[in-house]
Amino acid sequence: PFSKFGARFLVRGGPFEVVEGESRSRQVVLEFPSYDDALACYRSPEYAAAMAHRSGVATMDIVIIEGYDGPQP
Repeated sequence: PFSKFGARFLVRGGPFEVVEGESRSRQVVLEFPSYDDALACYRSPEYAAAMAHRSGVATMDIVIIEGYDGPQP
């Protein structure tokens, strides 16, 4: 369902080192054209079907956060 909403995978697994706090064994970061597109994807019937497949077999933390397009440090 991600491509339907214009998502682009920025990170999907790979080696990493936790330097502060806690982490899970796999990290995935997607970029959507807008905050609203990300919410629409999460609330879509297509994503609901994907959630049903992983129910009881995977633990997920999902955060949808608005991006920042201003000056970078």
